[in-house]
Amino acid sequence: MLRRTILISLLAIPFYSCASSSQDTQEGRNTDECPDDDAKLEAGLCGCGEVDDSTDTDEDGTLNCNDECPNDPSKTEPGVCGCKVDATGVTVGFEDSRLNLDTGSVEIIQGPFGNPTDSGWDLKIAYNGNGNVHSIVFQNQGNSLKVVHLQTVFDNTTICDATSATFTTNLIDSPFTSATTILIATDQNMVFKLGNPAENSTGVTFDYAALGTLP
Repeated sequence: MLRRTILISLLAIPFYSCASSSQDTQEGRNTDECPDDDAKLEAGLCGCGEVDDSTDTDEDGTLNCNDECPNDPSKTEPGVCGCKVDATGVTVGFEDSRLNLDTGSVEIIQGPFGNPTDSGWDLKIAYNGNGNVHSIVFQNQGNSLKVVHLQTVFDNTTICDATSATFTTNLIDSPFTSATTILIATDQNMVFKLGNPAENSTGVTFDYAALGTLP
């Protein structure tokens, strides 16, 4: 009688299957949009693997985390011509200093023009006493630098303008005006743009930026 009672008692114990636990886990996976991102279950503003940040630097309506050109309000992808690049401001004195575009360093020239074949500089500013604009940009011919003057807006000038331009290794004796964007190509075909000049009595302040490499 005792054995029968124990058997009946065991049969009365409810049996729980592990299937429900497995099913819950599977359902949890189905609701996880970011299965490889432990920090997120949903893509959110910036997608899986990215911390959500609502910053929109160029105020173009596309957040920086989704914008390949975060500083260019006209583009969200670089495309063929690239994004707008950040420029650096620099001041170069008339006839007494020279600029290295790669490093952004300005050094004082020893003597009237220094060593014309010295490889440590890329351009200098000559003074033209004629006209209202006195600045003339001369590239270092000893470095085989090439130059072209364009009548384009500095901020809108891209590497595409450089690919269609005709460069020369000759010095261009033309004033550096506010309507001019000067492109200088190094011996490695890296292109820099110069623009937005502002003269004073001792030199000129302007912006420059690297655009990229010529094909």
